[in-house]
Amino acid sequence: MSSHLRNTSTLSWMDFSGSPLLVLPQPLEKEWLGFYAEAPTDFRDDPDFWLDEVPYILDDTFDFAKPRTDYDCICGESKRAFAYLLETGHALVLHSFYDTWAWLPERQLFINGHLEQLNEALLDALDWQVLATWTLSDPSVFMMNACCCTQSPDLDAADFLRLRLPIGIYQIQSAHYEDPYCAVLFRLVLVK
Repeated sequence: MSSHLRNTSTLSWMDFSGSPLLVLPQPLEKEWLGFYAEAPTDFRDDPDFWLDEVPYILDDTFDFAKPRTDYDCICGESKRAFAYLLETGHALVLHSFYDTWAWLPERQLFINGHLEQLNEALLDALDWQVLATWTLSDPSVFMMNACCCTQSPDLDAADFLRLRLPIGIYQIQSAHYEDPYCAVLFRLVLVK
């Protein structure tokens, strides 16, 4: 059984401090603003950044009942995984149970919860639940902290990872993992 143990220390672990994970197709990067909002008139002289000649500021009111930002919109959603509609396509949102995230590319698997090792022999026996479908039309995506905006000059390299995924329709499945470490796993299953 130990031959199926995968040391996960080589994976790129990211700490999102409880923020959801966003899988954002690169062509949509200007459409996702995270927790930034267009600057009101009294802040237009000192914005956090400009995007297409529009000033933006960090908006940390976090009003999920009356969302003002993209981040507010997704955090107000109760589903664990869903496709979030932007202007020209869908981003994938995965809600956090734990602070840390990693990507295991050969399994098309997002790991939420820091594992020192993963017993790959157990994966197929887990109770996988289908949570959503997501259509991907561009292979270049960002795996990122959902509060961030790729256009912000404050974006930290620790908040995102560039991935390449096959184009198609994915089923998003989730399962709880425990052996002896706990994590929530989200896998992408290409169905078309």
